[in-house]
Amino acid sequence: MRNIAVAACVALMGVAVLAGNSSGSTAPITEASGCQRVPSSGSLSPGMAAATTLEYSNWWQWSNASAGQSFDWSIRKSDGTSVASGSSGGLGDTRTVAANDYVFRIVNRGSVGQFWNVCYDVV
Repeated sequence: MRNIAVAACVALMGVAVLAGNSSGSTAPITEASGCQRVPSSGSLSPGMAAATTLEYSNWWQWSNASAGQSFDWSIRKSDGTSVASGSSGGLGDTRTVAANDYVFRIVNRGSVGQFWNVCYDVV
């Protein structure tokens, strides 16, 4: 009997949390804008790749490489499909793509470790 009461309480709490979602959806609400350092700490070694976490966005902006050296970049869907990509001699840029869940991936083509600041938003 106690297990049934605990299960009923948990179920009621779950309904209360879902009902309290002001968007009318039971899915978690995610922030669609922000900035991340790539890599999250330290520097990305030459020839290595790093990416942001998966983010829902349609606008990406990234900084110059910290050492001003070359790198490749791509905006990728969660399945790895690239929707935009390019190479840079060290300068940052901005791209707008169709809104979706993406990661921003960088490959360091320089001769020293580098890092970048990457921002995303829905505009």
